[in-house]
Amino acid sequence: MAPLPGAAPASLPAPWQLPFELAWEALRAGSRPVGPVLYDPEGQAVTAGRNRRTAHCCTTGRVREWRAAGVSVSRPPARFGGLLVRLWEVRYGPQRSPEGAGAREARRLLDAGVLTAPTAEAAYALIAPSLVG
Repeated sequence: MAPLPGAAPASLPAPWQLPFELAWEALRAGSRPVGPVLYDPEGQAVTAGRNRRTAHCCTTGRVREWRAAGVSVSRPPARFGGLLVRLWEVRYGPQRSPEGAGAREARRLLDAGVLTAPTAEAAYALIAPSLVG
């Protein structure tokens, strides 16, 4: 799959790399793409994990809550996280039949073979241009 045209950075910002690698592993294993990481004040990961089973719920509004708490959220990585969830819903949760622009984008990416990307960094490099906007 060739990178999509656009102007987003081709690599994930450092603090987002581990969470998205863990989420990517979960997605490729069929679980909802969640990869929480807790960092200390120096930016070192204290603990990390990933979803290891299919979950049937999804919290909404987390980015809004993080911003209210003063956490900086960069738009392309935040949109990438949302796209991972949409990829999971389309690929592993067809009974929900998600619709709309996000579902169409997820289907297009699945048809183009995005899940063959070996890492979240590789997937992000392919998808990043479509995350600007």
